[in-house]
Amino acid sequence: MAQKETLSSLTHGNFAKELSISAGKMPPNAVEFEKLVIGTFLIDKKGLDYSIDLLTPEVFYDPRHQVIFSAILKLYEKNEPVDLMTVIQELKKEEKLGFAGGDHYIIDLTMGVSSSAHIEYHVRVILEKFILRSLINVSANVIDSSYKESTDVFELLDKAEQSFFEITNGTIKKGFDTANSLVKEAIDKIKSLKDKEGLSGVPSGFRDVDKETGVVKLDEKGNKLKARREKIKKGVPCFNFLPFFNFFEICFLSLGSFFVSCILFLGIFFSQKALI
Repeated sequence: MAQKETLSSLTHGNFAKELSISAGKMPPNAVEFEKLVIGTFLIDKKGLDYSIDLLTPEVFYDPRHQVIFSAILKLYEKNEPVDLMTVIQELKKEEKLGFAGGDHYIIDLTMGVSSSAHIEYHVRVILEKFILRSLINVSANVIDSSYKESTDVFELLDKAEQSFFEITNGTIKKGFDTANSLVKEAIDKIKSLKDKEGLSGVPSGFRDVDKETGVVKLDEKGNKLKARREKIKKGVPCFNFLPFFNFFEICFLSLGSFFVSCILFLGIFFSQKALI
């Protein structure tokens, strides 16, 4: 899964940290929650499957966690196992183990985690802190650009609006897909059913549609192939009466309904006679 750049140029830089230090405050962060999330990823694949589409390396405040998550993401994209040993080996191969805090730090991350029970809440807290830092970065950059005489006010306004929108679109609304991508995904899935053995569904009555979706299979001469289930029925004599079962059942129910109606009618008729 390729990482996308979700924030524009106004979010670049570390204005959140600079402003916080100048004001005697720490930038918004949740380092303890980051440790829990990274540790969960290393011991529980279910938590990783749930959160992998919501997070990017930039979301983490601690630089060590950014490096570790980048290695986890790379292994996940290659469909390789993600655990303590594979992540350490990946970091060693990339010569980034020192930037990640060393193998002892990675081992310590897994010590305080037992399951992925609260991973949803932990990830949400991390995202909220990242959004706050992003808002500070955009706001500080807008303020800095506003003092420059060469700044085009309308261009700055457009960039600021786009940046605030990208913060929301890159985090809170990251789980949504466009209709274009969903339609393409559905078409690819339908086409994949065509090549599978057996029938893929119930015929619609439209020959071309059934052919493209694999509902109806044709041989080399263009003749319709019958389902394997029908061949089994024909091979067993006791199933030969099954095609006629629905016909007899319908006739029986129709006659039963007719007789019941007649009885009700006669009952009403004679009761009316008795009253007269």
